[in-house]
Amino acid sequence: GQYGVDYVGVAELMQFNRNLVEALKHERTGIEFYTRFLREANDERGKSMYRKLLDEEIRHLRWWRRRSRSTRSRGSGADP
Repeated sequence: GQYGVDYVGVAELMQFNRNLVEALKHERTGIEFYTRFLREANDERGKSMYRKLLDEEIRHLRWWRRRSRSTRSRGSGADP
């Protein structure tokens, strides 16, 4: 592009960042819900289910954070 700017790459990175922000919001919301549901569960079966769901959301959040750091270090949202 003009002045040596890769407009497509910039647009892809901006879209990735928007998607990342949205994904992180969803993961945090899930963590909040499952934490509350775990506290409110009355039986071990329910508690076990909410623990598993909570662990899954925490793994997702960690994955997104690692992906974000990896993308920042490469400088692009596009997959190699």
